[in-house]
Amino acid sequence: MKKRGQATKVSPLPLSTPPRRACKTSPKPYDFDPTVLGVSASKKKAVAPSPFLDPSPPPSRPPTTIADVKDLVSSHMDSFKRRFDHCHSEILKEAEASESRIAKRFKMQTHACMQAAEEAEKEYKKVSERITENMEVVK
Repeated sequence: MKKRGQATKVSPLPLSTPPRRACKTSPKPYDFDPTVLGVSASKKKAVAPSPFLDPSPPPSRPPTTIADVKDLVSSHMDSFKRRFDHCHSEILKEAEASESRIAKRFKMQTHACMQAAEEAEKEYKKVSERITENMEVVK
């Protein structure tokens, strides 16, 4: 039975795939793990680790005074602010790129609609002229 105030140590979940066991057969083509090389599976390009997203190293000793706790919290807040600013700037870049793509697509589709409307108007004039000519012939 554990005493009050004692914390049980929990092992962290693995962040990557578990290590593979050595085997005598050659690896199958689908056994390749692109994250080993720093390649995302969807974009297939190398991803450089960001210094803003790396968690700060754990302190070498636990804080013993309130000043130590304040310093630790301050450093964690600074780290959090840097990560937040980095994520915010990445989101803004993606939003601006998306807006640019949408504006370009809208411009292209508007141009195509205008061309289709002009062609329809020309065809309407041709059909209208033929109808009036046929009515004159009939009269």
